[in-house]
Amino acid sequence: MARLVEIAFIGSEAWGESHTIKKVSHERNPPPADGLACHHFPAFVSSVHAAPVAWTDWTSVNLAAGQASGTLTIDGTAVAVTLSNTSPFTGRTTVNDDSPFWTYPDTYINSAVDNAPTGDLISLNQDGTITITFDQTVRDPILALVSWNRNHVQFAEGMQIEYLSSGSGPWGTGSFANQTETSFDGVGDLHGTIRLLGDYDSISFTHTPENSHEFTLGVLGLAPAVPEPDAYAMLLAGLGLMGVMARRQRKV
Repeated sequence: MARLVEIAFIGSEAWGESHTIKKVSHERNPPPADGLACHHFPAFVSSVHAAPVAWTDWTSVNLAAGQASGTLTIDGTAVAVTLSNTSPFTGRTTVNDDSPFWTYPDTYINSAVDNAPTGDLISLNQDGTITITFDQTVRDPILALVSWNRNHVQFAEGMQIEYLSSGSGPWGTGSFANQTETSFDGVGDLHGTIRLLGDYDSISFTHTPENSHEFTLGVLGLAPAVPEPDAYAMLLAGLGLMGVMARRQRKV
C-alpha cells in the first residue's frame, strides 16, 4: 500500500519567514547532541539490496522566497515535511512536470536504489543552508544530485553519508572528492546519489555557490515505531506470568 507524504519547503528567516523543527520521536539509536539520529555504518557503498525509493513530486514553488511544496508516497501514511533555504531557487526549478535531467538512469540506479527520479527538481546557485524537517521519522533519506560542479557540501554533525553512485548527466561527468562521513566536494560535473544512513526527523547541509546545481529528495521508508512504555510493561508482565505458570507445572 502507498504511503502519502506531504512536503512543504518554507523560506528561511533571511526571507522574513520562520520555521519549526519537530524533535525526533522514534530513533534507531539515541540521538547525538544536535537531535539527529543515525546508524554508524561504513560511509561508502554497501552491499544492501536495491529497493524502491519514494521520490518527491513537487507541486508548487516560490522561487524568490526559496519555498516549494510537494508529496511523497510511502505506504499510505501522510507525513508533513518542511524545508528552509537561506537563498532563493533558480528558474530551473520544475514543478508538475518531468525534468529531462533525470534521463540518465545508470547514474541514479545502484546497489541501494532501483528506481531513478522521474519528476521535478529544486535548483540552486547561491550558497546557503538547507534544512528539511519531517513530522514523522524517516529512514535513509536519498539525495539525487545534478551538476554539483566545484561545490563543497557539509552536512550537520551526527549525520552520515553513504556514497552510492556517480555518472553522466546533461553537462558531462564528474565525481565525489574529499569524502568524509559528513562532507564532500564535487569534481567536474557531479551527478549522482547519496544516502544518509539511519533514521531522521530532520536533515541539514550547507552548499557553496555555482552556476546552478539541482537536487531532489527521496526516502526508503519510515522508521519503525518504537513501542510505548505501556507496551513494554505489558510484555514484561506477560513474560512474568509465563514464568510463574512454568514453575507451577514443574512442581506438579
